Amino acid sequence: MDRKAELLPRSGIRAGRQPAPDGTAAPARPTRITRTALSGAHPVRRPSVCFLPMPPLSSGDHLDPQRRDCGMATKPVKKAAARSVSKLDLKRPVKLGASAKPRSQSEVLRTIAQHVGIHRRDVAAVFHVMGSLIKADLSRSGSGVFKVPGLMRITVKRKPATKERQGINPFTKEPMVFKAKPARNVVRVRPLRALKAMV
Repeated sequence: MDRKAELLPRSGIRAGRQPAPDGTAAPARPTRITRTALSGAHPVRRPSVCFLPMPPLSSGDHLDPQRRDCGMATKPVKKAAARSVSKLDLKRPVKLGASAKPRSQSEVLRTIAQHVGIHRRDVAAVFHVMGSLIKADLSRSGSGVFKVPGLMRITVKRKPATKERQGINPFTKEPMVFKAKPARNVVRVRPLRALKAMV
């Protein structure tokens, strides 16, 4: 539709308007079409912007990554709890009562945890890591020797496979047949000087 045609007056008498003196209807006001009406779109409302005041910055705030520039509240960062150090005197032996029966694994872990002042799970974790150390050092790629501090020395000797052969019995001095044996690893545990002194 032509823009000029839309601005032409509309015929007819509208409510509330008086006719002209010659009897004809009063001319209607031209309808004004805005750009919004032509496009058929709704007017766009711009959101209001709120500016927050900036908090005062100290000398080291520009280096703190936890501090935000918008002034919003931030969650405090939790510091790692310091581990408590055992007050056990390592130069004196711990006085413990003898057990008539061999101690179970749970009893050993519980007794150590009570005297050291740590949880039973922490004691079990220590033995678990020690077992992993022994396995690594006694493997083929390891040294083949592991020392438990102040207690024992663990070694492994790898013996190759042997075939069936004729030999002499070292006890009776008579000939005999020695059976074939597969390859095997022989683990030996020897007490250290400190362990010998305890007995």
